[in-house]
Amino acid sequence: MAPLPEDSLIRPHPEGFLVARRGRYSARPDALGRDAKGLFVVEAKHVADREVPGIVVQTYLGQLFVTMHVLGATRAVLSVIYGMDRQTAYGIRWSEATWRALESWIEAFDSHILLDVEPFDPLDPPHLSLPLPKITNRWRPARERRARSLAHAGLEEHPCVSE
Repeated sequence: MAPLPEDSLIRPHPEGFLVARRGRYSARPDALGRDAKGLFVVEAKHVADREVPGIVVQTYLGQLFVTMHVLGATRAVLSVIYGMDRQTAYGIRWSEATWRALESWIEAFDSHILLDVEPFDPLDPPHLSLPLPKITNRWRPARERRARSLAHAGLEEHPCVSE
């Protein structure tokens, strides 16, 4: 996972898994990936088939951003299974504006706990007003994208053979 931010720590949990900590935040991603652009976080979610994609992304944005912050990653992949048969993935990039909004919301939430007051109206959750970072509607590694586009054109990919 290196290089992690200088102030990140990886600690074993008593139940046998690892947890990453950075300041007040901790994270345990479903998976991590690495490609030519570096480390990325992977979270997988199973939602009802009627869920609206934009709302699904907004719902898990806080978890993705905290995990990216803790690990120092600037990208994440949200893999979503809708119902029983539809799957897609969304690529999400780090956004300072989104992170600032999340930290502000967390601070406000903490004050509600201290004052013993309900933090928000359940019908108007605050994550729906977060500034959205750059999101691609589908995320696939470059090799898979190329293979799918070739297949769509009726072509096959063959490895190079040198004589």
